[in-house]
Amino acid sequence: MEKIKKHNMPVAIYHVIEKYIQKMKEKGWDKELKDDSYIGVLYLETPEVMQEFVEELILVYRKLSRIERRDFLIPEKGKYLNSQCVISRPLSIAQQEIAGYATEYAFAYDWNSIIENEWKDYNEDQCKWFDRIGTPAGSYLCPRIGKKAFPLHMRSLPYFFFKEELDNITRCPSYHLYKLQRSNTVRLKSRRTASGFDKKGGAREIIVKSIAEHDHFQSVSTLLECGVFGEMILHG
Repeated sequence: MEKIKKHNMPVAIYHVIEKYIQKMKEKGWDKELKDDSYIGVLYLETPEVMQEFVEELILVYRKLSRIERRDFLIPEKGKYLNSQCVISRPLSIAQQEIAGYATEYAFAYDWNSIIENEWKDYNEDQCKWFDRIGTPAGSYLCPRIGKKAFPLHMRSLPYFFFKEELDNITRCPSYHLYKLQRSNTVRLKSRRTASGFDKKGGAREIIVKSIAEHDHFQSVSTLLECGVFGEMILHG
């Protein structure tokens, strides 16, 4: 059995976060805020320090290989984070065996700044291919109609991307393409992507709900496990 890693972050990125946690403690900011199963581990109180933090992350991220980056995404700008900045979630033993790590770290983005559009039913006959930027633990997808994917500037994402990725989204190591294989147990919902994070939006985003659980979003990993989606392997 493969050894369980401590966390999901590239080590170099984790070192930057550790550095700022130490600064936070030295300034007496080391409070803890619990929200469900997530625990805040880094709080930065000013926009200037948030931007400084993100610039250091980007410097380190630029040096990582595609394999090291994989599905791990970092913020493009400090203002896209909320003051909590970094949160962690300890995984159960069963979750650890699936994920391969014990603690999941994520950046805390200011998603509340986006005024979302209303979800509407989506006819799966319109499209059988869907894509996603980031880990399959998430739920949001975009339809891929023909050979073209919605470009990044239409997706309103807060992440940093390299120039070649901005020009062609499929070059991102975190880009995944899925085919809808079985839809009789799920319902698809769709809405236009709202503007946010200095992006104009306008893409179409999709979520998948179980017919049995009407208000429950299904993660892509669950949909893969159930055979609703199949993944096309794009990156070696």
